[in-house]
Amino acid sequence: MIYTEVIDRYLGPLGPIDKLAVTCHQCGRLHTIDVDHDARIAWQDGLTIQRAFPEMTGADRELLVSGTCGECFDELFGDTE
Repeated sequence: MIYTEVIDRYLGPLGPIDKLAVTCHQCGRLHTIDVDHDARIAWQDGLTIQRAFPEMTGADRELLVSGTCGECFDELFGDTE
């Protein structure tokens, strides 16, 4: 798991939402991703990212797992879709 920082927390329609800040290790750009607080805790406790965040895009999941944003991933490995 890549280091992420919770930079904000707010109440969404279904419960608390954490705004995460993640910097891409390739390009250095800062990205923010809003995630369900309880799902984030479950992921950090060992639940797979696909099960914790099924609604999240593959690019956002990759950023959280490897620290590589979608654009850099495509540059490195080609468009896999």
